[in-house]
Amino acid sequence: MESFEATVVPLGGATLLVTLTGEIDMAVRPDLSLLLRTLPPDAAVVVDMGGVTFMDTAALHFISSLRARSRRSRTALLVMGLRHQPTRLVDMAGKVDITMRTPSAGAAEFCADLEARSRLARLIGEARAGQKGTHDPADAGEPAERHVVLS
Repeated sequence: MESFEATVVPLGGATLLVTLTGEIDMAVRPDLSLLLRTLPPDAAVVVDMGGVTFMDTAALHFISSLRARSRRSRTALLVMGLRHQPTRLVDMAGKVDITMRTPSAGAAEFCADLEARSRLARLIGEARAGQKGTHDPADAGEPAERHVVLS
């Protein structure tokens, strides 16, 4: 089993980058709960899951909890970098309406949320562009990462 790690780095303003790596299963659910409790309630969150090689419902629960948190606090949430197996699990969850509900908010509120998530995506892109020696998965024949925008 590949070990699990989580790091939290401020991106600027009230935005945090949460990077998850390894395998996310029920064994790490207490770590995810602790991480969720320690995030400032007013922070927008970008979750980079590019290093997650496997996930089960513990990760879905974490994402769902982050989504509920972002709705309560009216902050943005962007989940990015899903690999093949996590993408399949998220897709299946969406088909049974676990994590991917259509927002019930009015159109104006949804557009405002979309703008906030777009700003987060630009911010993370700028942060990555500023890093020296960045790795481009397209150069290595790796599949492009997938971004999941949750409201």
